[in-house]
Amino acid sequence: MRLAVLTAAVALTAVACGSSSKSSSTPTTRASSGTASGSAASSGSTAAGSAATGTPYPLGVISSDTGIGGSSSDVSTPVHDWVNYTNSHGGINGHPVKLMYFDDGDSAARAASDGAALVADHVMAIMDASFVNNAFQKEADAAKIPVLSLTGSGQSTLYFTDPNFFANSTTVLANLYAQIYAAKYAGAKSYALLYCSEDPNCAQAVPLEKLDAKAEGVNLNYTAAFSSSAPNYLAQCLDAKSAGSQSMFIAASNAPAIERVASDCASQGYVPIEITASGTVPDSALSKPGFNKNNVVGEVNTFPYFLNDTPATMLFHQVMSAYLPNAQRPTVVAAVWTGMELFAAAVANATGSPSAQSVYNGLYALNGSTLNGLAPPLTFKAGQPNVINCFYLIRSSDGKYIAPQGDTPICVTPPAIPGT
Repeated sequence: MRLAVLTAAVALTAVACGSSSKSSSTPTTRASSGTASGSAASSGSTAAGSAATGTPYPLGVISSDTGIGGSSSDVSTPVHDWVNYTNSHGGINGHPVKLMYFDDGDSAARAASDGAALVADHVMAIMDASFVNNAFQKEADAAKIPVLSLTGSGQSTLYFTDPNFFANSTTVLANLYAQIYAAKYAGAKSYALLYCSEDPNCAQAVPLEKLDAKAEGVNLNYTAAFSSSAPNYLAQCLDAKSAGSQSMFIAASNAPAIERVASDCASQGYVPIEITASGTVPDSALSKPGFNKNNVVGEVNTFPYFLNDTPATMLFHQVMSAYLPNAQRPTVVAAVWTGMELFAAAVANATGSPSAQSVYNGLYALNGSTLNGLAPPLTFKAGQPNVINCFYLIRSSDGKYIAPQGDTPICVTPPAIPGT
């Protein structure tokens, strides 16, 4: 089951470009200003330190960079930039990261093949930004290779059902709950949900959102399917307006469709509080019709990407500053960076030869770590799925996003799915 497609936070995560291929990044250097080696790397502004020379740490990445949602470099660029920066600044305890990167093209067959290749290469961990991670689940589990989230936490039920999948951020059910929470926070008493018709799984969001709305005391008074290729959305806008929905979440397969829905609603004099889920309403949309500059509110799964006031966030901005202005969804870039930092934290105290067991040991020792403020508290226990029910609140103010709670996450208890 892919609950990822139940929310635009997942439906819009079409990340990074390129064909399904494996590239290796052994100890590389990063110039203080220039181009880092590896595919889809951006220029950086952090002076190089000493190159890592220890035994390489083999690390795999599987990401749905291309596919039905189009293509973007929002995963591949931060991964390669993180590796290049890390390796040119002493590595992890002197060990460089050897990167093996795959784009599965949102194809289960390719993802399965990619997973098998990484298992055969004895990687220490598989970093996951794939929409079809169930295709390599069994092989990774059997090989006892941990799977760490890049963007997978909010995309897949595996992060709260499979003990071998380790989230770096909010898991799926809290993602859905956060949308209703955000609407209530903004003062909305009613809520409209428009969901994609392209994937039948999208309709499964409706009963879950109804449970969440009831728990928060918000009236989910209008739901409707829509196609991203429809000529207009006037009917849905008029119906939601007639229902008196004070807020709206548009779960579409691409950002332009969300913008067209909002624009059509605005043309009918209907500008509800718009809900954003992990960057579904990007910064660039805040000045467009239908998106009141003070009327967009929602959640992000890792630290709000625009914060730049701690050593951890300052390093993120130093390394990624050249790419962030061009990112399709900066929230994805922040989540990917956080996932790579999760791997670093897990192996920071590793001893002996590099191994997957070193990663497991480090993960189980985190004990509530926030990765220096990049993630919600992370605690993992052997043999137990680990749910993360915390997220970060953002809202627009004068056409820019702010974080009302700063880097302090909000933690909730979503209603249980009936029958579970």
